[in-house]
Amino acid sequence: MDQLRQVKDKDRQLEAESGRAQSLSKLPWRWPWYRWGPWAILVAIGIGGMSGAWLLRQPNSPGNCSYVFWPFASAAFRLYCAQEAADTQTLEGIIEAIHLVDVLPADHPLAPEINRRLQAWSSQALDLAEASFQAGEYDRAVKFAQQISPHAAVYAQVQSRLDRWQRIWEKGQRIYNQAETALRNLDWREAFYISLKLIDVDCRYWSDVKATALGERIIQVQREDRKLGEARRLMARGGRKNLIAALEIIQQVKPNGDIYPGAMKLITQISEDLVTLAEDALHQGDYQEAQAAAQAISVNIPTAWGQAQELIRLATATELAQMGMGEDIPTAIQQARAIPRSSPLHGLAQILIEEWQNDRYVLQTLARAQQVAQSGRPPDLITASNLLQTAPLGSSFRQSQLAAQQREWRLEIETQQDQPILDQAEALAGLGTPAALQQAMILLQRIRPGRALYAQAQNRLKAWLPQPVPISPPPAPEDPSPAWLEQAQAQAQLATPAALALAIETVNQVPPQSPLRSQADQLLFQWGNQILQSAEDLASQDLAQGIETAQLIPANHPLYGAAQRQIEAWQRILTPPPTVPLPANGAI
Repeated sequence: MDQLRQVKDKDRQLEAESGRAQSLSKLPWRWPWYRWGPWAILVAIGIGGMSGAWLLRQPNSPGNCSYVFWPFASAAFRLYCAQEAADTQTLEGIIEAIHLVDVLPADHPLAPEINRRLQAWSSQALDLAEASFQAGEYDRAVKFAQQISPHAAVYAQVQSRLDRWQRIWEKGQRIYNQAETALRNLDWREAFYISLKLIDVDCRYWSDVKATALGERIIQVQREDRKLGEARRLMARGGRKNLIAALEIIQQVKPNGDIYPGAMKLITQISEDLVTLAEDALHQGDYQEAQAAAQAISVNIPTAWGQAQELIRLATATELAQMGMGEDIPTAIQQARAIPRSSPLHGLAQILIEEWQNDRYVLQTLARAQQVAQSGRPPDLITASNLLQTAPLGSSFRQSQLAAQQREWRLEIETQQDQPILDQAEALAGLGTPAALQQAMILLQRIRPGRALYAQAQNRLKAWLPQPVPISPPPAPEDPSPAWLEQAQAQAQLATPAALALAIETVNQVPPQSPLRSQADQLLFQWGNQILQSAEDLASQDLAQGIETAQLIPANHPLYGAAQRQIEAWQRILTPPPTVPLPANGAI
């Protein structure tokens, strides 16, 4: 058994040695020479070619510094190429020169010369970086200053220089931004005062270049802002036409201009004012004014423009509600209900809906009253007018319609009542006798102020009153003043506004140097005050009659200014009566 085991072990050893021999026979160096020989030749040629190329690329004359493989370059050649780069006198070239020699060891034989040039180049680089900073190239100056060799003596100044540049640059940027903000707010005066601070900034870019450019921009903004001055004046006057005219001026501003942000603020303000005007017009029932104001709102103001579209819808509904005798009121109400609850105009829409619903009953009352008044007799007209007093409170348009109808019937009643008096007075005046004329004038005084025929009665009185006769100045030293004064007092006895105006005209002929001038002035003021009081009494019933009476006060009268102010106040509240569409057969 032991012999058999030994035989098997020897067989296994022989098999292992045979396997190793086969593996060694597969290695490349065990190949035949004709297989590996060409590969060896190619490798040798490649290594030789690369070595030759590197050797050939080594510069042997000036101008070859751009074709250098620096790991193989000598220190002398590095110094030569560094000087060539530094001779460009640019930051890029000088920093490149510093990088070329800064890597050489301190114990190199050329170290003294290298250090001398390194110091000079570093100082020059810092000066050029300062020049770049002064020219406004802050990032470039910082970038190259940070690359100055730490072995240079000037390197100790680099960090302090960087800190200084940062402080100066931030100061200039802060002042410039403040000036730009003032320009955007159209406060060019404030921008100018701020720009003066740039002159003190220790950087030519800010104190010279940017300060000059900012000054030119301020001048341009000043010119453009003057154009907007007219727009502001129009806005201050108010009213749709003025606001639209201001909007047209402002819309001429170019979007890239400095005043454009400020101009947009004005456009926003105008748009909001137009929205308010349109709302007020709808409250007054003036749908045309509301439409005109809403349509002028700029589409560039989304909030106001959205309200404008809803205002136009309400204006259209108002127009429908005012047509005829209310046939389209249901359609108008339906359109107004389309305004959503989220809209700022929802409340206004609900008010209009309530008014239009009341208008139905107003129109029914108006139709019944018009049927009663068809006879034209004063009792029926009075009954019809009283019937209108029972109508509910509707829209302002329908309330004006009722007021106009009542005024028309009142004038008709007064005309029928006073026309006989006027006819009788004219008949008496036609007799031509002083007594008949005096009786006619007394008769006309029965037509009281505010009545329909009051103006005609006053015109008759003025025509029948004796006209002032020019008095020839008597020979000196006789004074004509007593004659003028006596005649004026006679004219004023009738005490009507027309008679008092004629008396004022007469008494004004008293010369200023006359002893009676003070008495004349007292009478003149007294009679003017009576005319103004009569005008106020008339205006309480009829504004038109009050205005006509106040206009009798002449321009040279002390109360003329007060009379004109009162006339203007009455004219503002006096509106012409709207046209009233008559119903067909009194139907709604």
